[in-house]
Amino acid sequence: MEAGNAGHEAGDKEHKSDSIGLVIKLPWESSGNEHLEIEKSFDTFSKRLDTFMALSGVAIIMPGGIGTCLELFFTWQLLQVKHMKPIPIIVVGKMWEKLIDWIEKYPLKDGLISKKDMHFIHIVKNNKEAMEIILKAHKKFNRHAA
Repeated sequence: MEAGNAGHEAGDKEHKSDSIGLVIKLPWESSGNEHLEIEKSFDTFSKRLDTFMALSGVAIIMPGGIGTCLELFFTWQLLQVKHMKPIPIIVVGKMWEKLIDWIEKYPLKDGLISKKDMHFIHIVKNNKEAMEIILKAHKKFNRHAA
């Protein structure tokens, strides 16, 4: 998260938006990083995830562990059951290709999820590909907001 906040700080010289940190209280990490302009702390992952979703126009999933997988599947489930407006889920890197392949091979093939659920997922190799999807989503958002 710190890398994202640092990137925001470097790229937002005109202060057009705030760098927000949604910090989970953990024994080894209980405060945000130095690049945050707004910080909110949470005792539980579920409340933190609900706040993430309320603020999100896209979901970008970088390589990570169990918590990252939780965020991916939580977002995907909310979209599947229409508990939030459609947003792209951008998964960055090779590790996600294997997971998506598994999802297509088993749950999709077995009819446990539908083909339309797969439309939320965008597998990208790098930040340039991710940015193309983000800009497209932002353009669509601006058309609907006007």
